[in-house]
Amino acid sequence: DSIVNRYDRQELIEGWQQQKLSGAKVAVVGANALANYTSLTLSALGFGNIEIFGSGRVTEEMLLNYEENDRMPDYSSGFLYFDSLAGDSKAEAIAQFISKVNPLISASGINIDLCRAGNINVIGKPDIIFETTNDPASKITVLEYAAKNRIPVISMSSSTVSVGVGVFNPRSRRDDIKKLIENIVFTEYRDQKQGTTTSMVISGLAVDEARKYLMPIRNERIIDDIVVYNLSSGTR
Repeated sequence: DSIVNRYDRQELIEGWQQQKLSGAKVAVVGANALANYTSLTLSALGFGNIEIFGSGRVTEEMLLNYEENDRMPDYSSGFLYFDSLAGDSKAEAIAQFISKVNPLISASGINIDLCRAGNINVIGKPDIIFETTNDPASKITVLEYAAKNRIPVISMSSSTVSVGVGVFNPRSRRDDIKKLIENIVFTEYRDQKQGTTTSMVISGLAVDEARKYLMPIRNERIIDDIVVYNLSSGTR
């Protein structure tokens, strides 16, 4: 009954099969703003098993965002640390928070740098991977692993004014798949601070692309090119 009560609105959509999402295993790589919004959206939609792989610790500065003061909050490093202490793993903090948002899912966080030799293998074989960092080295590591193991990847990077998203689909018959992989490394976002508004907007689109891959409705197809959302453009 609890599952019906939680997901009954989306199950009103003709062709919706919640069990496909509830039975899915997804990996989120990263622990900044994009990883926070993506993980939160995945949990709300009911992806059953969410594993977050990211390095970094919660800092005193991050916790100051929740205090009433005159400083402008900076959520570029994440915002799901309400119950955390300085020094806690960001990945574990995200997992703990989204587990409270939706107790029906299983979420875990691992504090790890996947670029270090051999670490990428800890991901295993999830149904889909979200690469949410602005680090080209991380993206290359993840995409090479995914291509070898035929795992789809949704790659995202953001700044305070724009965000890019692209999909590596192992089912694709594109002739330029190598070029696509090069493009979704998003080197132009290297070392840029992730924006909260841009990350929030694109995470919904990205999670729905994963939903389309695992649970397409009628003739839906996932994107086969790069999508860029730009706050500085009148057409976005």
